[in-house]
Amino acid sequence: MNYIRNTSYFVWLTLGLLAACTDTETVEPPAQRANRVLTYEVANTTEPLYGAVNDQDSTIKVYLPYFYYLSTLEGNVTVSDGATVTPASGTLLKNVPAIAKGDTTVYYTVTAAGGSSKRYTLLVDTRQPELIVDELTTDPETPAAFYSSVMYKDFPIYSSLMLTGKNIFNTAQGTRLAKVTFIAEDGTEIPTADAGSNESISLIVTLPLNTAMPNGLYKIRVDCYSQTVTLKNPIQITSPL
Repeated sequence: MNYIRNTSYFVWLTLGLLAACTDTETVEPPAQRANRVLTYEVANTTEPLYGAVNDQDSTIKVYLPYFYYLSTLEGNVTVSDGATVTPASGTLLKNVPAIAKGDTTVYYTVTAAGGSSKRYTLLVDTRQPELIVDELTTDPETPAAFYSSVMYKDFPIYSSLMLTGKNIFNTAQGTRLAKVTFIAEDGTEIPTADAGSNESISLIVTLPLNTAMPNGLYKIRVDCYSQTVTLKNPIQITSPL
């Protein structure tokens, strides 16, 4: 009798489990947005590079090795079916160093067929070694002094100074990488016309003519591809004539 009761119990239990299984609902995965960047490829390098697309942050991050020294970037973009992207896939973007320095005004906007849009910010990381430039003035109370270049009897007499440090890359693949700018106390910027280099440890900078560079105190800014250093202490510039 106990055997019959136990058998009946297991039969009802099995039927109950089967009924529960038949009540299971299939949950469909959420539909993907129709205005997404799916892939991002850098096309103007010797080997293809792929950007990391982050839908949550709305960013595309490209790790672009500094030794390519690209000033422009050609991005091949694939987007959701039926969507369009601006700028268009294959468009050459200019001023890559500025993007790598933190310019966040470069976007890709994806517009779905239905009209909804999503904007992705392009981020570039070059992994460039840290740019180090040594101070010329070690004591702010006594600025290091240099002469400006001058014209004498219709002939230029050039003055120069040397900047030392680490990872100061001047040129690569025919592109000038290092740019030196003098910044006056009132904020006026005076670029230099020339800068020679000794591998990656120094720059020989030709000073501007005194007609373009009045006597005074100047800070020095060094731009080297995707990095910038401004010396903390100013130098004194004086005309020799």
